[in-house]
Amino acid sequence: SGAAVATAHGSSLLSIGTDTGGSLRLPSAWTNTVGFKPSYGTWSRYGVVSYASSLDTVGFIAGSMECAKIAWDCLQDDSGRTTEINGWNGNVCRDQTARIYHNHDDRDLQSKPRPRSESRSKPLESIRIGIPSAFSLEECPPFISRMWSVGAHHLRNVGGATLVSIPDSKVSSEWVKLSCAAYYVLACAEASSNLSRYDGVRYGLDLDLDADMNIPTFDENETNKFPELFEMNALE
Repeated sequence: SGAAVATAHGSSLLSIGTDTGGSLRLPSAWTNTVGFKPSYGTWSRYGVVSYASSLDTVGFIAGSMECAKIAWDCLQDDSGRTTEINGWNGNVCRDQTARIYHNHDDRDLQSKPRPRSESRSKPLESIRIGIPSAFSLEECPPFISRMWSVGAHHLRNVGGATLVSIPDSKVSSEWVKLSCAAYYVLACAEASSNLSRYDGVRYGLDLDLDADMNIPTFDENETNKFPELFEMNALE
């Protein structure tokens, strides 16, 4: 990930990117940076080359938690939503997903932003965080498991969040094991559809027909242009 390398090297304080299945979070874990993937639809995907439209999420990689918080605060208003002042206008946004996320309907209580209360001593007092027991995998290294527990207790003791234990009967460990397979089915199907437009006719390589009448075939055109991962997902 060029974004993670640039941030880890110190060339930039912040790198904007997209996360579909870990493209921000995994490189940040490998480079000791902070990868942030917000909820799907938080920021508009307009202008992003689509890979898997129902999974693509705009986020960023920062050098520290402090930088990540500054970036988040710059993109939010007091209600926790992005504002027209900061470049967001939900009425003219061409990204339908983000427009639904930001346009609040008074009849839908879940769509109302949570007002920030200055009287609260802890910032997460109104937040409930579920901890599924199915996420406690045997294959997880002990150090990672301890950090998971430390992070959860920090959210409760320092942030004031309410932790809710979710038993295996509610979120089955078998479902968790199948989630990766489900992801690849959805991601590869959407990637094949989205990348099919780059066929060298409407988009793709710019060919000079006068200079060379031997027009490459579709297969040759795509092979010379797409990385191996894209080719694999499109074929699947």
